[in-house]
Amino acid sequence: MAWVRIYSTMIDDGNHEADEKEVIVLQVRLNENHTIDTEMQAFGYIEEYSEDTNTYLKYPFILQFESKKENMAKLDYGGWDTETTAKINILTKHIKNNETFTLFADSEYIYRIEQVTQI
Repeated sequence: MAWVRIYSTMIDDGNHEADEKEVIVLQVRLNENHTIDTEMQAFGYIEEYSEDTNTYLKYPFILQFESKKENMAKLDYGGWDTETTAKINILTKHIKNNETFTLFADSEYIYRIEQVTQI
């Protein structure tokens, strides 16, 4: 089992245009079959570009494993944000380049894994 950093970008899904400035980064431990080890704590951040400030904003989260059967993990932003609920369907996915997953928030957004790096 290895710890990896997963770098993914939002892609065009027909409802939302591709945006390489919309990024989800995860740091997780993988099982030998290249799925996420749900026995270990995982974390990450969403990064988005702000046109207002011309800078990137990062929103860190802890990945809470909700239901492996439903393939869902919740992005827990901690005490500063108790209203935002976001989930991703990544738990049973084979973690590799070009694999896709969906972020469920105010809408659905498709992300593609661009890079998996052992850390």
